[in-house]
Amino acid sequence: MTLTEKNFDTPLLRKLSDLAAELAEVRFIVVFPHSGGWQQSAPGGTADTPEFCRLVQSTEEGQRQCRMCHALMAVAACSGGATERRCHSGVSVLVSPISECEEGALAVLSTCTFTSPEDRLRWKETRTRMLKLGIEPELLVKAYDKLPQLDPPKIRIARAIMAAAGDAVREILKRIALEQELAKLRDSLRSKPKTREMVEKKLRDAALPAPRKKPKKQRIGVQRDKPPLLIEVVAKLATEKPGMPFSVEEIAAAARITPNHFSSTFHHYMGKCFTDFLSEKRIALAKELLKDLTLNIGEVALKAGFYDPGYFARRFRQKTGMSPRQWREKLAVR
Repeated sequence: MTLTEKNFDTPLLRKLSDLAAELAEVRFIVVFPHSGGWQQSAPGGTADTPEFCRLVQSTEEGQRQCRMCHALMAVAACSGGATERRCHSGVSVLVSPISECEEGALAVLSTCTFTSPEDRLRWKETRTRMLKLGIEPELLVKAYDKLPQLDPPKIRIARAIMAAAGDAVREILKRIALEQELAKLRDSLRSKPKTREMVEKKLRDAALPAPRKKPKKQRIGVQRDKPPLLIEVVAKLATEKPGMPFSVEEIAAAARITPNHFSSTFHHYMGKCFTDFLSEKRIALAKELLKDLTLNIGEVALKAGFYDPGYFARRFRQKTGMSPRQWREKLAVR
């Protein structure tokens, strides 16, 4: 899954970040793996890097340690869940996992850093580490004092908000994965042989001409004639492969007739228009696909030939009286 900062810039994450800032004095960022290394996303662009962190990252060694720290914390979150961690500089962050380790060990982090009562007791240790990076002592002390100081109640509040943010990001990732999967499925369906090519091939194989004359008007109660080859070919294709991207215009072009001529001929011999006939076959296929619980509703729609999941849901309800999800739940009960 390819991710960018824009994937996480959503109204919900912005509100949660604002809530964390108001109640716990910290904002959060999303840290995710990227081809060029670990990247960060601040929902709404509001998570300013604390001055303390900017000082640390002003040195080449400090930048290297920060990158390593992000990776280690993400891995730690995978195995240890939502928890408070101390970064390489000796100050605290809250880290919460938002996906399985095999999916990239993604994690939600607080806005870099804050200090807890325990961190204050370790100030000398932090000072020694940072001075080794070549940071001036006076600048270091001022930046350290500006970091938010969280007592246990605020840390608990921050954790609760981070848990909600983690749930939100998980839903975002599911949506992104679904959209990418649907895009692949659309491409695969559109890359299949087009209707015209399929119909022309079937007609050539039969070595019989397509109908060119309009059928005589049939009286009510009189049995219809045997359908001509074109109608048989199209009806069979629609029955066997309803998920194909059928087009009346392409079918007509394959038979060297006008779309209106094809439509009237099909209706005459089959007793219904082609679009209704095809829709029935697609709904029948969708019913079978809904039995496969590994497919989501969007994937079922595409495999059944409906490129718009919303339109699929409406057509399915018209034919069955229930939504695709309700149909699947009914099958599960059975």
